[in-house]
Amino acid sequence: MTRFRSVNGERVALSDAENAARDVEEAVWATEQAAIEAAKATRDLTRAEFNGMLAAKGLDAIWSAMQAALVGVDGEKAEELRFQLAANLHAKFYNLDATLVLVGQFRSDATKLNVDYAAMLTDDSITAAWAATVARRDGVTS
Repeated sequence: MTRFRSVNGERVALSDAENAARDVEEAVWATEQAAIEAAKATRDLTRAEFNGMLAAKGLDAIWSAMQAALVGVDGEKAEELRFQLAANLHAKFYNLDATLVLVGQFRSDATKLNVDYAAMLTDDSITAAWAATVARRDGVTS
């Protein structure tokens, strides 16, 4: 595609070097826009949105099962997981990266409770549920 610029009110075609530079500028812009859109899809959730996401995807049952399974279990790891599970449900805002780290800490224990939990607790499935929750908030439907 030939691009033009205005020189003293007249249209002048850009040189090959100028076109190449413009292609680079446009590619950088497109990459930046894609990053902005990706960040929007993974922005923080409110407590209500997070709890809604858990309920909508059936993840609340896993959360409850994990808490129940850890009752009375001794050890530092069990204590830390109980703390993280309980504290996380009462945060004001939820961050996807922090949530993925938390899920990573209890993923293997949860799948011991129910093998079906494995597919529900992948980073990809949680990220998709997160993006769907953000889209729901923004009024975007698929």
